[in-house]
Amino acid sequence: MKAGDIFSGRVSIIGRELNFCMDHLKNKAKLIFIGLCVTLAVTVIFLSFKEDSSPFSDARSSENENALLEDEMNAEAPPRLGRVTELPLPRFIATRAKEVNFRKGVGKTYEIIYTFNKPGIPLEVIDEYEEHFKVKDPAGQEGWVVAAFTTKNRYALVTAKKAFLRASVDERSASISEAAKDVILRISSCEENACEVKAGTVKGWIRKKDIFGVYPHEKGAPQRDGNLQ
Repeated sequence: MKAGDIFSGRVSIIGRELNFCMDHLKNKAKLIFIGLCVTLAVTVIFLSFKEDSSPFSDARSSENENALLEDEMNAEAPPRLGRVTELPLPRFIATRAKEVNFRKGVGKTYEIIYTFNKPGIPLEVIDEYEEHFKVKDPAGQEGWVVAAFTTKNRYALVTAKKAFLRASVDERSASISEAAKDVILRISSCEENACEVKAGTVKGWIRKKDIFGVYPHEKGAPQRDGNLQ
C-alpha cells in the first residue's frame, strides 16, 4: 500500500471521529470538546508520521553501526613483538659473521639448509626462540639462525638485474654508480621511495624496489634497535 493511501485512510478515520464528537456535543460544551478532538487528531497524525519515519531511522542507525565496525576492522593492528627481544616482528637484521648456518630448526641437530658466507646479508626476522631467530632470506626461504651471529645494523641486497646509485633521492638525478645484482649495501637513511646507501667509498640513493632489506613504509635513519625512524 502506498504512503498516500495510508495517509488518506487515517484522515478519513479522524474525520469520522470528529463527526461522532460533533453529533454528541451540544451548546458551549461543543467548543471545548472540538478543541480536544482537534488535539487528538493532530496527535494521531504526528504519531503516524513518526512511525513511518522509524524504518529510515533504523536504517541510519544500521549504517552508523556498519561504519563503526568497518573503522575497527581497518584500524592498524598493534605490532607483534618478539618473545625474546620484545622488538617488533617482522623486522630486518643482517648476518654479522663470515659464516652463518641456516638450519631447518632450532639447534645443531637440525639439517643445515645452506651457509651464509659473508657479513651484511639482510634477513627478515619472523619469529624468535631462546637464542635463535627464524628468518626469511632474500629468496624467501625460511630457516633458523643463531641470534649472536647477526647484527641490528641495516643492510640491503640488490635484487634488480641493474640498479643505480644516484646523487639525490630524486630518481631523475645523476647516476653516480651502477650496482650489480647481489651487491650488499649499508643503509644510511630512507625516504618514501629510495634509500641512501654506501658501498665502500661510494655513497648514493637507490630505489627501494631494487633492493631487499627495507620495508616500503620505512623512513629515516637506523636507530639502535635497527628500526628506521
